[in-house]
Parts: sequence; structure tokens; C-alpha cells
Amino acid sequence: MGQLPYLTGDVRAMFDAWAEESFARHAGALNFSELRKGVQAVQDVYGSGEIGAERSRRLAEGAGKRAALATFFAQLSFLTMHHAAEMLDLTAWSPVRRVIDVGCGTGAAGTALALALGGIPVEAVDRSGWALDEAVRTGRAFGLDVRRRRGDLPQVLGRPGRGELLVCAWTFRELDPEVRSSLRRTLEGALRRGARLVVAEEPGVARGWWQRLGATFAPHGVREEIIRVAIDRPKLVREIDRAARLDHQVLGARVLAGPAGDAT
Repeated sequence: MGQLPYLTGDVRAMFDAWAEESFARHAGALNFSELRKGVQAVQDVYGSGEIGAERSRRLAEGAGKRAALATFFAQLSFLTMHHAAEMLDLTAWSPVRRVIDVGCGTGAAGTALALALGGIPVEAVDRSGWALDEAVRTGRAFGLDVRRRRGDLPQVLGRPGRGELLVCAWTFRELDPEVRSSLRRTLEGALRRGARLVVAEEPGVARGWWQRLGATFAPHGVREEIIRVAIDRPKLVREIDRAARLDHQVLGARVLAGPAGDAT
């Protein structure tokens, strides 16, 4: 698999400026070893099997973890979804007037997809004020109009529908089972009303609940795709990979996306 540039043109210039600003703001007071430890601590939380409020609390505690989320992991999220958008041919998904970034975190995934759709507005949705602040900063760094909505899923979503793309990037894995089921039903209702959907998780996502998502959404034109792309990696990703014994030369995700093409 040949390597692609991680980004090109104006998007690369905006990405590099955003990455530099985020690093200075979050990791400027940390040495490289502390940032590396923050990355490893986040990886440990992801691998712990915890979900829901306890997992969210552990991810948010400590400057090292927050710096890791807002720099290293945010870059990976943006790049994965940028290349996913190309593979999914998102530009054919017209008309889409707004991205709703569900459980937005740093906002990197929603921003990447909004850019792919021509720089449309983003509504960042999360229960965390810190996450919403980051999502607004991320979107505005790329010239997007970003609004925030704070509350618990799925009630905070209301009744999204036609003209809206709901993005759930690495969101379902964070939820308690009952919230996950409730969000699945809310998203199915949005699809019935003409919304579009992109759900992304790790390639090795647990099959039980992921299969239930696929079975629920498939009748509405949502299909599963495997995303794999080899990139040349930004400097920070390359350095953290080497120091933490990680490997992100190939970005990957398991994606549920659709319905593609013109709205019906």
C-alpha cells in the first residue's frame, strides 16, 4: 500500500496551523515525555473495557490526557475522517446543509466531514463543556461556522432530519448500553426523516452492538465500509508513534454511512 500525503493544499495549511496552535495551548507546558505518557494513559483507558461516565471521567482527568486528546488523537481523528470522506464520495451526498457532530469530543471528525461537504456549518453536541470549547476552536480554525449544544444523549439531539448529516465518530463506544440503544433509535428516526449518517469506530470494534447498528440502519440505505489508508503522518503523530511504540502509518476505521447519492 503506497503512502499518500496526509493532506494537501489549503486544507493542509489550515491543519498544520490548527495542530501547532493546539499543541502550544495544551502541551506547551508539558515536556515530550509527559505528552507521551498522556497518550499512553488514554490508550490504557480505551483498552480498559470501561464505558459511560467513569470512562469519560478518566479520559478528562489530568493535563497530560487532555493534551493527548486535543493534539495527537484529534489529528488522527481529523485525518481518518478526511480520507474516509474521499472514499465515501461525500461530495455526492447532496444536499447537506449542516453537520451535527454527536458526542463531538475535540470536533475533529465533524470538522473534517463539514470541510469535505464544502465548508458547511457544524453543530457540536456533547455533555462536556471542555469538549464543546475544543470543537468550536477546531471548526473555526478551518473557517467553519460552529455552534454548540450541551446536554445528554440522545435527548439533546431533538428531531434532526432532511439536510442534516449526523456524525458519530468514536461515540458509541463511550456509551452505556441503554444510552447506546436509545441513541440508535433516535438516529433511525432521523434517517426516516431524511437525514444522512456517518458512524465510525475502530476496525476491531465489538461485533455485537455494532452488528445491531448495521441491521437497524441498513433498511435506510446505510452501508458498512472499511477504511484503510496509508499516509506519511504529521510530525507529532510520527514522533509519538515512535516514542509510545504505536503505529499509525495506516489509518483505519469501520464505518456505517449513508444514504449516499441524491436525497429521495
